[in-house]
Amino acid sequence: SPTTSHSRPGRSTSDERAARELPADGQLPMAAFEEETRTELALDVFFKDLAPRAFAKLRATVFGLSDDQYIEGLMGEASGLRGLSTRAVVDQMVLSFSEGKGGGFFFWSIDRRFMVKTLEPGEYLKLRALLPQYYRHMWTRRKSLLPRFYGAYSITIQNHEKHFVVMESVFRDAPKGKVHQVYDLKGSWIDRHAGIKAAHGGTYKDMDLHTPLKLEPSVAEALLEELRHDTRLLMNANLMDYSLLLGMHNQPVATHGLPGLKVAETSAGSVASEVDVPGYFMGLIDVLQAWNLSKRSERYAKILFKGRFAKEVKDGMSAVEPNLYRRRFLAGIGYQLGVPSPS
Repeated sequence: SPTTSHSRPGRSTSDERAARELPADGQLPMAAFEEETRTELALDVFFKDLAPRAFAKLRATVFGLSDDQYIEGLMGEASGLRGLSTRAVVDQMVLSFSEGKGGGFFFWSIDRRFMVKTLEPGEYLKLRALLPQYYRHMWTRRKSLLPRFYGAYSITIQNHEKHFVVMESVFRDAPKGKVHQVYDLKGSWIDRHAGIKAAHGGTYKDMDLHTPLKLEPSVAEALLEELRHDTRLLMNANLMDYSLLLGMHNQPVATHGLPGLKVAETSAGSVASEVDVPGYFMGLIDVLQAWNLSKRSERYAKILFKGRFAKEVKDGMSAVEPNLYRRRFLAGIGYQLGVPSPS
């Protein structure tokens, strides 16, 4: 089947200068971020691969994953895809696209390392525009908490196009990829209480997190410093409404030999032999929302129709401009980490 490749008009000189600042093995021509390779899979069915060279270099060099491992991770070793092209993976995505409700889809890889998620057209355009800066950021900041995007694609079926992205699960390193509690943290406080539904497998929000995270001060400060760099990139790209997804996995630990640990007696009067110590898994999610007319309208509508005129209420709403969103986000996450905000 025919394959074509084309590039879009060149980007700004600042993007080109940023690309040149990378080490030699990380540099790519700006054309690599402009490419969109289009392949006809069947009659009226087309597959488009965004910036394949840029994503391949990210996968191989920054994320440490070969093409074989990428395909195998998506579809599983048992599928017999080792050494094959991505065509079999694409066929599975086309099938999921065709069967998905409303033309969208979401599915996990066999090993739950990756998830394949539909992008709204505006999100796809934002990712495409952000890609040179994202590439440089991930190359230079290997501990970034930004999502690890492994590829961005589009499928067109009878002139109806759907965009999707492959990203790594935030909980990839958790035992069996699962955690006991999940929090979606934005640093805001209005409408940020999940209620009783979270107790039944749902996701908690900011106002549900009452227990401070148990991290070494140096670790907490390093995490917040990384978030400062990550969110600066998002702010400069006019992005907001992102969250820190926090997963807690309780691990039983024997109490014997743990210095300074206070353990309550059981009903029988004996001391518990082990306690649950939380392990934390976290990363930024939903990072492609622009501060656009839709978000501005959402903010003003809630102020008007819900009577949210007080400053402390307006400032606590999720929909605020990127600069304020970033400052509030860092203050909220810093509080949960036990790191004081800079004066």
